[in-house]
Amino acid sequence: MRARTFWGIALIVFGGLLLLERLGVLPGSAWSYVWPLALIGFGLIVLIGAVRKGVLPVTNAALPLGGAHSARVVIKHGAGQLRVDAGEASDMLLAGAFTGGVESQRNDHGEETDIELKMPSQAFAPWDWFNLREGLAWDVQLNPTIPLKLSVDTGASSSHLNLTKLNVQRLDIHTGASSVEVTMPAHAGRTTARVESGVASVDIRVPDGVAARISGNVGMGELKVDQSRFPRHNGTYETPNFDTATDRIELDVQGGVGAVSVR
Repeated sequence: MRARTFWGIALIVFGGLLLLERLGVLPGSAWSYVWPLALIGFGLIVLIGAVRKGVLPVTNAALPLGGAHSARVVIKHGAGQLRVDAGEASDMLLAGAFTGGVESQRNDHGEETDIELKMPSQAFAPWDWFNLREGLAWDVQLNPTIPLKLSVDTGASSSHLNLTKLNVQRLDIHTGASSVEVTMPAHAGRTTARVESGVASVDIRVPDGVAARISGNVGMGELKVDQSRFPRHNGTYETPNFDTATDRIELDVQGGVGAVSVR
């Protein structure tokens, strides 16, 4: 199936659901039907791709910490499944298992290091995905002892980012037609985060004891914020003790056609 055909079908289905909702034929919100249908379609693509293409090889890779005292890590993941978590080895900057391989680039600038991870050019292209190629699974573990600037760019993927034990000072997430679950850092001091979502479902969890200030705009989608934790105040959602909290997150959400929840 070509990308143009896929998006044509997706828009027709979504428009039909909205029309049925407006006519009163469809009970409940159209959004409650969109994401189950999207997940079913995603599962069918992965399942059929596995049958037709077989299992892709897994590459294990690791980068030593060296003399780095801080790092900027950029992860570019096109399709499949992405997991990011804290590693256990204090002498490793990054380690992981990468289905289909990975291309990495490292640039050291004194005590600061820049890392970029991306899919090999021959492993993934948009037309491969829509021809039912097996999704690529990445499991990335980052060093929990140094300050990190983390940038995650995903396409048609399912992403689980468990940043609880990581010292993430800056977080940028740009996601397309995907599902993203993020657990924010629990003891990183101040974290600045920006989430840009397209046709995506994004679930953001702020750990207990961490304050947050949430602002942003979701176009045709929906922004749900747990106001029992983050009351609305002057156009933002904010923990009452935000300015004095030791651990706090300043989050900016910019969404397109999708649902973003913060709890």
